[in-house]
Amino acid sequence: MNKIFGILATGIVGLFCSATAFAQQFGTPGIWTSGWGQGLREAKDTVNRNTYLYVACKEFPESGEKPYIALTVNGREVSGFRLTTDSELVESIQGIRRAKVLYAVYGQNTRLKLPTKGSAKALAGCTR
Repeated sequence: MNKIFGILATGIVGLFCSATAFAQQFGTPGIWTSGWGQGLREAKDTVNRNTYLYVACKEFPESGEKPYIALTVNGREVSGFRLTTDSELVESIQGIRRAKVLYAVYGQNTRLKLPTKGSAKALAGCTR
């Protein structure tokens, strides 16, 4: 009985460690990461643990359907933000994918520089 319990406990600990390592992978500072599940593609542009841009889009969007984009700064979701490059407003996923420099502008024109490394790959499944 103790041997079976030991094997079971070891398996549960191993599974937990694997799941924890995977969860930490989704959100590496300085690079875009992505995941997929149940027809939804998710991408995360992580500045640090509490500051990131999150994008979710359906695998087969209906016409006119736009991706969900959210900005979290210091652990709080920000409303009314816009994405820009050095000189222009970014209004599409393609614009985010192509940007060499990307900023989230919020509040009273506070500019937050966002990483662009890996954006093309992470957002490959998003079309709008």
